[in-house]
Amino acid sequence: MIKIFTFAFLLLSISTFAQNLVINPSFEDSIVVNTIRPFSSKGWLDDVAYSSVDLFSAANFEDSGYAVPNTYLGFHHAYDGDSFIGLLLFSWSGNLEHITGSLSSPMLKDSLYQISFHIKYPGDSCMIYSKFIEVLFSGTKPKSKFGEPFFERCFSEKCPVADLKINIEETVTNKDWVKCQAVYKAKGNEKYFTLGIFYQNKDFFKLSKKYNSTLLDYKKQSKFLRNTELFPVFINKNQHVDLTNKSYAYRFNIATAYYFIDDVFIEPYHP
Repeated sequence: MIKIFTFAFLLLSISTFAQNLVINPSFEDSIVVNTIRPFSSKGWLDDVAYSSVDLFSAANFEDSGYAVPNTYLGFHHAYDGDSFIGLLLFSWSGNLEHITGSLSSPMLKDSLYQISFHIKYPGDSCMIYSKFIEVLFSGTKPKSKFGEPFFERCFSEKCPVADLKINIEETVTNKDWVKCQAVYKAKGNEKYFTLGIFYQNKDFFKLSKKYNSTLLDYKKQSKFLRNTELFPVFINKNQHVDLTNKSYAYRFNIATAYYFIDDVFIEPYHP
C-alpha cells in the first residue's frame, strides 16, 4: 500500500510540475560571469539598451555583490533554488528595464492562464518604489528595445499597452518574498511574456513630455517624480531623496524602484 501511494504521489508531483510553461522559471540554468552584464539565462531575453537585468546567484564570487545570499543590497536568499534576478522597474534618471520569458508551448486562444511569481523589495536600499508591475504577452520576440529614456520610448504612444497590471504594494511592508498572481485570457499562440512597465495613458504621455524634454532638466524631473496621480511611483518614507542632486550615479543607482523576482509560473487556469 505504501509503494502504491508513493508512486501515485510521484505521478501527481510530476504532473503538477509539468504544468508550468515557463522555461527556466527560477533562473537556475544561467551563465554566471560574476558581473552585472551580460545577462544570460536560458529561456530569458534581456532586451535593454543601456542597462542590464541583474543575475544574483550562489555561484557568483562572494565579494561580487551579486552572490546569494550576500548581495550588495543586503542579505537575501532566493525563494526557490540558488538564483533570482534584479529588475529595475523605474529610476529617477529615466532608465528602466524589461525582461522577456519564453514558454515551452504556445497558448491556446480563449484559454485562461494563471501567471504567478515571487517578488521582493530590497527595503531601504531603494529610495522609491512602484505601485505595480505589468505583463505583456506576445507571439514573437520583442523586435525593439523598450530601453531608455522611459519618457521617449517606453511611455510613448509607440510602446505597447500591457495585458496585465499587478499590484505589488505589499512588498514595501513585507520584507519577505511576496507571491503575486493574475489570470490572463489568451489571444492565441502567445509564446513570450515580458515583465516591466509599459505605456500608461495619453495624459501621462503629455505629462512626461512636458517634464522630461531633456535628461538635464532636474527641476522638471523633480516635479514629475512627485506627480503620482497618473503614475504611482512613491518615495520610500524611510529614505531621504535629494531631488536637487544632479549626479547621474545618484539618480540611476540610488533613486530607483528595484525588485528581486523568482519562481515565475504560468499554467492553464481552471476556475
